[in-house]
Amino acid sequence: MNTNINLNRRDALKTIASSTLVCATGILGADELVKSAYAMGKADTPQGMQKVEGDVKINGTPAKLGDIVSHDDIITTGKNSSAIFVINDSAYMMRENSKLIVKNSDKDGESKKGVINVLRLLDGKLLSVFGSGDKTVETPSAYIGIRGTGIYIEVDHEKTYICTCYGKVLISSASDIENQESITAKYHEFPRYVYRTSLIKPAPILNNHKDSELVMLGAFVGRFPPFAKKVEKQEERGGY
Repeated sequence: MNTNINLNRRDALKTIASSTLVCATGILGADELVKSAYAMGKADTPQGMQKVEGDVKINGTPAKLGDIVSHDDIITTGKNSSAIFVINDSAYMMRENSKLIVKNSDKDGESKKGVINVLRLLDGKLLSVFGSGDKTVETPSAYIGIRGTGIYIEVDHEKTYICTCYGKVLISSASDIENQESITAKYHEFPRYVYRTSLIKPAPILNNHKDSELVMLGAFVGRFPPFAKKVEKQEERGGY
């Protein structure tokens, strides 16, 4: 890839999102482009759909680049499909066969301001880099309280897998809200399973999300994860 090109930040980020390197090898070959996007600052943070691959829908309508994701929207991905999108200062990557509802918990009009602070992952897989402010991810078996965190979540019929890639989360059982665990992670140290039976237990590190993907999502919202230097040195963990 030729990274010695003059791109504004929006074009640079679109190039990253559409790069064929975002697959088995991550985006390590494009790290100069990522650095350039960060250097341009947050002023032109893009919103909405940044990558649409395969069968991606918003409220049942096929999604296209630039579509805005807002309060009460339902995003779905089909087989061999994925989506990357930005809401305010948070960035998301949905894997195949996933269903996500974005909400605002404030019933007094905050949703009109475009604030999204609740995400309901009903099925599938989601990698997220969250900006400032308290947010909650809800799954059929877990509630995850988040503030400025990178996190990977998988949902199946019996449990939720949660990897706190970095940052702080409060994990609660959906069936027993008093059953909680607070986690602070620097580098994927404390993955957890949360079962529908309310059990929370340590989980293995699943090789299905990558540091380079976290760097790529962070580039959309103008921040590096704390372990970015490891990515630059090609010491990343995980793959899928």
